[in-house]
Amino acid sequence: MTRLRYDFRGAARAAAHLTFGPATGWGHHLFPGRSRPENSSRPRPLPRIPRAVASGGAALLRASILAGLAAAWPAGAALAQTSADSAETCPVGDDLASGFSVTYANGDVTRFSQGTANTVVELTSIAASPGETSRVEALGGVFLLSDRIVEQPAEPPFLTGYPFDPAAHLPLAPGQHWAEQILEGYGSGQANQLRMEVQVYDARRREIGPCSYDVLPYQLRYGPEGQADATVFMEFVPDLGVTLTLGSKSRNGSRALTDPVRIIAADRGE
Repeated sequence: MTRLRYDFRGAARAAAHLTFGPATGWGHHLFPGRSRPENSSRPRPLPRIPRAVASGGAALLRASILAGLAAAWPAGAALAQTSADSAETCPVGDDLASGFSVTYANGDVTRFSQGTANTVVELTSIAASPGETSRVEALGGVFLLSDRIVEQPAEPPFLTGYPFDPAAHLPLAPGQHWAEQILEGYGSGQANQLRMEVQVYDARRREIGPCSYDVLPYQLRYGPEGQADATVFMEFVPDLGVTLTLGSKSRNGSRALTDPVRIIAADRGE
């Protein structure tokens, strides 16, 4: 795996000057077993990508962003449906401003909310690690900008850089397939270079409790050039502007998959 020097902070400053379109949110989560700072037990996060929207085109620290999915699928489109006998009202795109939570079958709970400069903030209570909360910021709700454990403020955040124009791959569409190089690291100036490959599949319907949404399934494969260390399974929810991360499969064939089982807006009780 190639290790490069990368100015994450400089990239972040450059990103702050970009203008983005409507924001969306992006899945949740960590993938065990990647390199971490010495004295850290925390697993290394998945590099975040497709889910989409924004506009932009810069190349950097999680600074890159997508531009377009939102245009094709406005975050406020609200195709969500609720069963007549349900007491809960299904969240729609406008609810991202105040936040909404998704509970997964494995016990993880992710709270999605609108960040600044068209980012989505995801706070995930990790069932397998009681007392740990992962805080993810995703540009345009798609490209991971940072991931850190809230309870460990002294630990550097995990950062991802995109030395290409992500807007060239947006909006996502069924059958879309592409691969690019990305950079990732813990903000110390050292970055790993990985190959990221994306495959988008046909849209389908996703039931979450009494709620129902159109979703666009896609797979993210990443690893050193010539091999995939892991495959991540995700679903972009156009009506909400967020990505649901369903799990991953490692190179040795082991899988860790789950499904969303409940979704509720913050102002309706969580």
